[in-house]
Amino acid sequence: MIPQTNATFNTSTVSLLNALSKLSPKELNTTLPTLLKILSQTSSNSYQVQLGKLILETKSDVPLELGKTYWANVSQNKLGGLNITNLIAQPKTLETLANFALKLDSKSLESLFKDAKQSDKTIESSYKDLLLDKLPLVANKQEFLELAQMLLGLQKGVISLVVRDEEKDSLLQIKRQKVRLDFYALFPSLGEIDGMVYMESKKDLSLSMNVMSKKIKSFLESKLDSLKGFSKIDINVKQASMLYDLSPKSNLKMLDIKI
Repeated sequence: MIPQTNATFNTSTVSLLNALSKLSPKELNTTLPTLLKILSQTSSNSYQVQLGKLILETKSDVPLELGKTYWANVSQNKLGGLNITNLIAQPKTLETLANFALKLDSKSLESLFKDAKQSDKTIESSYKDLLLDKLPLVANKQEFLELAQMLLGLQKGVISLVVRDEEKDSLLQIKRQKVRLDFYALFPSLGEIDGMVYMESKKDLSLSMNVMSKKIKSFLESKLDSLKGFSKIDINVKQASMLYDLSPKSNLKMLDIKI
């Protein structure tokens, strides 16, 4: 793949992930799955849950894990109450993003890719330099493990970025392949999304992505005008997978990291 194509993939993918982040609502929105936290179990199949700023009691035929957060479809029934359906467990990774050691805002993210292009470096090389500069400044072991995992991911060709946008934290991962660029994203409202950006022809850039529910698929299909730069967009309902697991490993050492 020629360098110009790599640059096009990088720029288009970052623009896509930024657009998806901005589409994610800031408040309770029944158009999309809502985050629901299980606070306590009040009987065999009843639970006290937190839904946005609301604390309420609901029933579930499926056992729910106390303290865990789920995405759920929320709708109002004829009696004025709320129906909560299609619960999907939220990855623990989303909860850990709030205190992550390194976060970029959308402008810093764009600058990272722009600086790499201007300095004639790969984005992987520029990001490695940033992580290595940050590593000696960590405040505790947890921050060290988080940054070290990002460096290990880079050795596998995966760039992992935690992006802060309007008080929302998202995880973005990208990996270059020979004829495409794979990506994974984890958003508070849109949930897990993965897919690829590829060249349909010499000039036409195409996008294929997988989302976790029909509700999100319908929502994104109604917002295609916001996902610019692609001649073709396919959206499917399918479980997404991280490109590299960022779960910190307590036995990690600097010797594991190739600098």
